[in-house]
Amino acid sequence: MDQLKKNQLMKLLMLVFTIAYVVSPVDICPGPVDDLIMVMLSLAAQRKMKLPV
Repeated sequence: MDQLKKNQLMKLLMLVFTIAYVVSPVDICPGPVDDLIMVMLSLAAQRKMKLPV
């Protein structure tokens, strides 16, 4: 698998896991605080992944 497809797959998996965590009834902390932190971390990690040109 080439690098471009790996990056796209990782971004998709991160998005799926973030949505699953936010929607899941099991949380680390009660309330929306941990959900917002998780979304922010996911967005930051996705921005750091660079696609090869």
